[in-house]
Formats: sequence, C-alpha cells, structure tokens
Amino acid sequence: MEEESSIKSKSLALTRKIQRLHQALICNQLTVVSGKEELVKIHQTVEEIFDEIIDLDPLADEKKLSSLIPTYQKKFQGYLNEISEFINSNESENQNDIRVQEDVQETNGTFDAQSFNLMSSFSGNYLEFPRFWESFELHVDRTSLPDPVKFDYLIKKLDSTTTQKINTYRGSQYKQVKDYLFSYFFNEILIAKEMKRKLSKLGRFIKMFDVEALINVIDVLNTTLVVSERMRTSENLKQEILLEVTARFPPWFLSECRTASTLTIENVIDKLRNQCNYVETTADRVRRQNFPPKKEGPTISHVRRPPQSSRFLNCNNQPRDTMKELQVDRYQI
Repeated sequence: MEEESSIKSKSLALTRKIQRLHQALICNQLTVVSGKEELVKIHQTVEEIFDEIIDLDPLADEKKLSSLIPTYQKKFQGYLNEISEFINSNESENQNDIRVQEDVQETNGTFDAQSFNLMSSFSGNYLEFPRFWESFELHVDRTSLPDPVKFDYLIKKLDSTTTQKINTYRGSQYKQVKDYLFSYFFNEILIAKEMKRKLSKLGRFIKMFDVEALINVIDVLNTTLVVSERMRTSENLKQEILLEVTARFPPWFLSECRTASTLTIENVIDKLRNQCNYVETTADRVRRQNFPPKKEGPTISHVRRPPQSSRFLNCNNQPRDTMKELQVDRYQI
C-alpha cells in the first residue's frame, strides 16, 4: 500500500539521520546547538511516523512499532542517549559563557557576534515577537552599534514577510522601523485575536489531564504577560485573555486558581504548572487504570504518543516516561 511505503521511507530516512548524527558525535563535529535542533527534528519525525502507523493500524503492537520506528530499538536508543549525555555535559558550560557575554553587553554596550548568531530568528508569528524582541534588544538594540548596523542585523533575524513590510526604510531610519514594528506586532486587537485562535484549537473545554494542552495555555498566558509590559492598555488585554482561558476550565480547577477571591494570570499559571507536574508524576498509574493489560495476546499500544520516542530529549538525563516536563520547565519564568 502507498501508506505503508511512505511510512517505511520516512523510517529509513530517520534511521540514516540518527546514524549521521551519532557519527558526527564520534568525529567531534557535533555542537550543543545543532545537536538539540536535530533531536527536536527527530522527535517530530517519530511523532509523525507513530501517528501514521496508528491511523493505518489502530491495533499496532509494540513489535510492529519497533520494526518501523528506529527509536524503539535498543541500538538507536543508545545512540540518542549518547548524544543527550554530550548535550548535558556541555550545555551548562555554554550557557554560563553566554550569560557572561550578555552581562558584558548590557554593562559595556558592546556587540558579541557569537551571542547574536545563537539568537533565534523571528518567524512572523505575533505571539513570538515579544520574546524575539527581548532577545534582540539585549544582543543588538542596547549596544553601541550605529543605527544602520543595527538595522542590518535586524533584517538578518526577520522572516521574509516582515522584511518586506520594512523594505522601504533605510538603515538610518532604524528608530522609525522600531516604532513601526511595535505598532504592528504590539497591536492589542491582533494579539488577542491570535491568542484566541490558538486557544480555540484546544476545544470548548481544556482537558486537564492533557499535558500538551496545558502547556499551550501556559504559553498563551506567559505571552500575555510579556506583551502587556509594552502596551498602554495592558490590563484590558490581560483581563480579556484571562476570561477567555478560565471559561474553558472546569469549576474545580477554577476554584483552585482563586486566591483571596482574586483571579490573576500569575495564579492560573502556577496552578497549571502544578497540574502538569501532577499529570506527569502519575502518568503510569493513570495509564494502568485506564488501560489494564490484557490477559492474552500481544501488548497493544493505546496511547497516541510513543512511550519512549521522547526520552532522548531529556537534557536533565532523568528517567521519565515522556518529556512534557521538559516543555513545562521552559515556561518557568
């Protein structure tokens, strides 16, 4: 069948990618940044293959999954564990170096090309601009570089659509470019619309035992706080998004979010983090209760996410069933 052929093709490509990544590690050609990026791509590919297999055969057992997904095999699990260990041992040192460089930039107003190169580019999404600008402001905007140079560096980090919006400006008009970007991307109406669109994908009610859904809500609320710091009508936006979010909560969770009869975004974020941790720490018990093992026949995977495909992303090198906690940690503001 065409579907099976597509799955096998993706599986083979994934196997080769893991082998190349491991070979780069052996030859000392792997960096922390590139290693993490490749691991994320591998994880996404595993998710795609897993979903395609389940769509084609909802009763696919562990044996079939193992034959089609290389990360289920001990050999490739070992490769990915080695890569994770390499990232763990080098990431802390790199982060300390970057932190020192950022401190120097902020105090002396000097530009550091290495830190700038490590900075993420802007994708064009309204919700990502606040965090992008915080980083760009630290690495470029606050430095002593002349405005035309800052303008050139800004262009390098913008997506093509945003670049087209400012292509009529010149380098000497850097301040006008900033004003334009702020007025465009810190537009309360457009930001609220984008966040509501993201929330609408979660459905009428938020599933309180779906870690991915909870993380998406945390992301929206954190973005609201970041955006509000640069808006004159920040309270209006905060209240609008807060009402939109809480309307999707069950009553029992909503009551837990209230402190002294006051409901705030900060309170909701804290409670959502606690809920994520609770779901993760009790995942095995919940799974056993919902899907007791059959007495006869092969073990069947009922979960829509591969139980081991995300383990190699654990940069803290701790044995967990999934890496949703890793995703939660990046929102610990």
